[in-house]
Amino acid sequence: MKKANKKRIFYFIIVLVFVIGIVLILFMNSEFMEFQKNGNSLISLDGYKEINIEVKDDAIMLRDNCRAIVVNIPLERAHNLEVAKNNITEERPSIYDSTIELMRSFNIELGLVKIEKLENNVFYSKAIFSSKDKILNLDMRPSDAMVLALRLNKPIYINEELLESQARNIC
Repeated sequence: MKKANKKRIFYFIIVLVFVIGIVLILFMNSEFMEFQKNGNSLISLDGYKEINIEVKDDAIMLRDNCRAIVVNIPLERAHNLEVAKNNITEERPSIYDSTIELMRSFNIELGLVKIEKLENNVFYSKAIFSSKDKILNLDMRPSDAMVLALRLNKPIYINEELLESQARNIC
């Protein structure tokens, strides 16, 4: 078997395990919060601000008007964000395309992404998934969560205290 085929199979298995894990968590765990009857989710955005993402080379900018946090990331992650931001369709599906297809097949939606904190120079984020009346706060690497949010046209929020402490003026 060629190297490229082994790599595709490996990525497919990763996506499949990821989606099956989400499905099992959503449908088998009785401790998930339910949506309120009026359709508003119980996920609070108090203390969070919606941001825009800009990508240049190996740097991303988490931007709120004239304030931004600039983070250097590996080129592959920056490329994935650039492709998602510009809605570029590549020749072969990426791991993100496969994840989105599996999410659609199992009626799982991404609601939003929250960048929550910075500890030991590592950013932490949560992706909020929903299916029927269940929601899941899933800890994800921020770059992966942002790629999904950009591909699905979903909002990305950042903790206002984090933005205030780490951002610099760019205007």
